[in-house]
Amino acid sequence: MVWIIKQLNAPDLWLGWIVSVAVACGIHGIAQFFSVTLMVPPHKQEKRKKSEFPQPFRFLDPLAIPLFLLTGWGWTRPYPLPQQPFEKPFLYTVLFYIAGSVGNIALAGIISTLYTTILPSQVFAMAITINLYVGMANLIIPVPPFSLGRGLFAAWSGHIDKRIELAVIIILTVYTFWIFKTGDTYPLAFVQKAGDFMIHLLI
Repeated sequence: MVWIIKQLNAPDLWLGWIVSVAVACGIHGIAQFFSVTLMVPPHKQEKRKKSEFPQPFRFLDPLAIPLFLLTGWGWTRPYPLPQQPFEKPFLYTVLFYIAGSVGNIALAGIISTLYTTILPSQVFAMAITINLYVGMANLIIPVPPFSLGRGLFAAWSGHIDKRIELAVIIILTVYTFWIFKTGDTYPLAFVQKAGDFMIHLLI
């Protein structure tokens, strides 16, 4: 397990981490926003004003910052589910939530092109890493507050219990910090391995 905080040993890396986390959270929520356009027929979509385009920074959850700092991945604040019911409620609800991960992976692909062809900077490398880690974490961890977990809970029960989310947040954050301090094996290291696999495919 490679702890991200141990790699932030220079000001430009700290800057890259801050920007990368903010961008990863923003694109995650914006991808969910645009997924509605694909899954809800145009005549059933709510009329959206230009001012209703979501602000990227609204998707950054301060409670996720400790995990981002330790592991490089975490959850985001989700874009609200649309008021109109999906034609295929279970499938489309899950797809709506994991659309954020698709956005992260797509953005990492774009940045990797810039990294390999124009500017191989540490900031770009950090942005690729964070986006892929966030994308994979929210695609494969099946409990809220991660997107797949939110999608499954919302599809099955029609809502997401905030108490469950908060309990998972507290337990996961405390446990991860404990592993960081003790050096024990981290059971969720597979998230980083999945992200590293994607990095090797792109770079």
